[in-house]
Amino acid sequence: YGCRLRPCCLLLLPLLLLPFLLNYFLNNSTPTPMPTAPPAPPPMRIPVPIPAPPPPAPPPPPPPVPVPVPAAAPVPAPPAFGAFGTCIGWGDPHLRTFDGKRADYYSSGDYYLVKSGSISIQGQYLPTKFTNGLAVTKMVAIGGPVLKGNKLIIGPLAATWNGAPILGQLGSHFSQPGLLTANYDTSGALIDTTGGVDASKKKK
Repeated sequence: YGCRLRPCCLLLLPLLLLPFLLNYFLNNSTPTPMPTAPPAPPPMRIPVPIPAPPPPAPPPPPPPVPVPVPAAAPVPAPPAFGAFGTCIGWGDPHLRTFDGKRADYYSSGDYYLVKSGSISIQGQYLPTKFTNGLAVTKMVAIGGPVLKGNKLIIGPLAATWNGAPILGQLGSHFSQPGLLTANYDTSGALIDTTGGVDASKKKK
């Protein structure tokens, strides 16, 4: 027969070699790189706003400035009265003092009959045509803190209170509440009867 290839053998030969060729190409082929996923982005940090510190407390208001209160006008203390006494003046310038002594003023002039911190009484002595040049009591003035600055003057024919006439006629009255009361009437004591003081007799 010889070694002669038939056409059918030539056709079978590639088929027999196909598995070997496939295996060869599969093992020697360069693998196609698979695309890798991109790395995950880092977590986003959202800035959280930090609250601002509270504003400082306002300073306390200054203390109120004390308004000076005007001091009330001092009220004068009422005069302090000591023991009660009696002083009598009559007729010619005769006096019976608080301590019971006799005093006579025959010379003309103005004299203090009473002088203290609360009251002062002055007498004015002048001569008349009936006394041969000897002085008699012509006027009496009373003032001082006890009368609160007022002045009472009693003369032979008239009386005044701070210069205004008072007691203008018999039977008239004058009063200052809390200070004094004066009456012009027929009541009174006849003092000079025998040259001394006699307060027991009344003039009717």
